[in-house]
Amino acid sequence: MRAMRVGVWTILLIIVLLMIVLMLAGGGEYGGVIMIGPIPIVFGSNYKWAVFAVILTLILMSVAFVWMYSY
Repeated sequence: MRAMRVGVWTILLIIVLLMIVLMLAGGGEYGGVIMIGPIPIVFGSNYKWAVFAVILTLILMSVAFVWMYSY
């Protein structure tokens, strides 16, 4: 049950962060990471957004691991 709650909150956090990033970007720039198992696929309209997406992914993954293993 706790894992389900963590998953829902993580997804909601990702959605909110994406909305904030899209509002601040304004110029049509984007970046993202798709995780397929242990293999990340990084994409972005330029280098800056791709790096930002990777950093954000690492932060969110770290938070998820802390939540999963703290219970």
